Amino acid sequence: MDPSFHTLFIVNRQYALIFECSCSLKLKDKQERLTTQSLAYGSLDLITDMFWQKETNYLGVVDRFCQFVVSAFVAYSGVMFLLVHYDRPDDWSKSFLTDVFELYSRVSLNPFFDFEDYIHSKDFMENMKQLCRKHCGP
Repeated sequence: MDPSFHTLFIVNRQYALIFECSCSLKLKDKQERLTTQSLAYGSLDLITDMFWQKETNYLGVVDRFCQFVVSAFVAYSGVMFLLVHYDRPDDWSKSFLTDVFELYSRVSLNPFFDFEDYIHSKDFMENMKQLCRKHCGP
């Protein structure tokens, strides 16, 4: 597996996936994709509980499975940003998730944006790829 591997999930308050992006240089196989999705969805209850206990939006590492780590950021609207990645410094994931939240906030200002639908915007995807390059290298 690629050590720079990480996958971002954006989940709305009804736990529906509204965006998924893999920022790995190598394409994931089906088993790896299912593992990251299962780990992310398995962490949702932990994230909800932790959000009410902490006074910050960034929750840090919320779950671990083998070599994978789940870091989370929760917006006040209830939208959750989950990052499944290899164990890396905590400030890296905080910086990345904060930038993703800012990007999502700009997109959500569009009056035609539906908070319950999957994000299909090509501009959002391009900006997400730029964030991946910025935080994870080439």
